[in-house]
Amino acid sequence: MGEGSTGIIIMVVILFGGLFLMNYMGKRSQKRRQEEREKMFGDGLEPGVWMQTFSGFFGRYVDTDGDVVILESPSGEETYWLKAAISGQLEPPFEAVQDETIDVDILDVSDSDLPIDPDDLNQDNDR
Repeated sequence: MGEGSTGIIIMVVILFGGLFLMNYMGKRSQKRRQEEREKMFGDGLEPGVWMQTFSGFFGRYVDTDGDVVILESPSGEETYWLKAAISGQLEPPFEAVQDETIDVDILDVSDSDLPIDPDDLNQDNDR
């Protein structure tokens, strides 16, 4: 064996060592994320908690059915999401809308207030 062969063997060992280290670290972080996800959807999750999906949707937690999470939109509609689509518990960046009644004044418009006589409009359509 020459000096060149020793260098190649060392490089191959370093390469495989790096690949093994990256694989090990990846599996460890994946396991940690899985444990956090199981902890989030455990018994401690109460209805009414704000949650965000990875797509950016905010909704209040309603219930979990297997791998499906039911979230209530701000308008009150229930939507169904896979657990994998939920990024976590997060307060929305907007203020929640409360059901309030808004008084609206309705204007009374009589025929005399119109700039055009309605009878003239009907005559134009007859031509």
